[in-house]
Amino acid sequence: MFNVRLIKAEGLRRVLVLAFYLAMTVVSVVMLTSNADMRQKAFGLVVLVMIPFLLWFEYKRYVYVKANDELNKKDMPEECLKHTRFVIRTDILLKQYQNMAPFQEGYALLDLDRADEIKETLASRFGKRYELSKGRNFEHSYLLFQVAAAKGDRNRLKENYEEIEKIFNSQQRLSGDLITLRHYIEAINLACTGEATKALERFELLDTNAFKRREMTYYYYFYARACQANHDYEKAEELYQKAVELSPKNLFIRNHPVTARKKR
Repeated sequence: MFNVRLIKAEGLRRVLVLAFYLAMTVVSVVMLTSNADMRQKAFGLVVLVMIPFLLWFEYKRYVYVKANDELNKKDMPEECLKHTRFVIRTDILLKQYQNMAPFQEGYALLDLDRADEIKETLASRFGKRYELSKGRNFEHSYLLFQVAAAKGDRNRLKENYEEIEKIFNSQQRLSGDLITLRHYIEAINLACTGEATKALERFELLDTNAFKRREMTYYYYFYARACQANHDYEKAEELYQKAVELSPKNLFIRNHPVTARKKR
């Protein structure tokens, strides 16, 4: 949910970068076609050769940011998975995304109700580095925490929740967003471990103003599960419907409904 922190004003950044590359292209062409000395012409030639490669890296960044938006803002997990895997396949030289993209891939798989594939996918992406990636890695622990919550695996939930708490406790100071995230994770943990009353208290106090579409979807969903466990079936249904309406393409939410009062 709160996965990769992308820079603000991405659109403005993209315009400025493209303008810079265009300017460098013009300058290089002028150097090559003018009466400049050999050093200047050599420099212009090197720049012209480099620009296509730099534009390729910018394009990959564009695709990755687009995939991030598709996941968190647009309820498009299938498209996010496709574009994230494109970035992973083409991230050969600089390997800019090898530590980030596999987690985004995992979140998309969860939204597509393919949670059983996530652990194997992470292992295949990280290879020998997989065991190392687990230690004090927030994205790893948070993703597997979500998987455990989705599957109702209390042992894995406890294990990853404790690891997340260690990471939070290791920080000297937490920003407002991180404090909200910590309370949000605590609420989900309580909702999934039979502490419905405490979970409801946490959900009711959460400030969701900064939440993106995907975050709000899971907020409604686990809030609904806490209401269901607390026998408030009417509110549980209401919250679940909000989750479905907000993210109709989220197959996990649709395939695991929060039902009303169980029939006797």
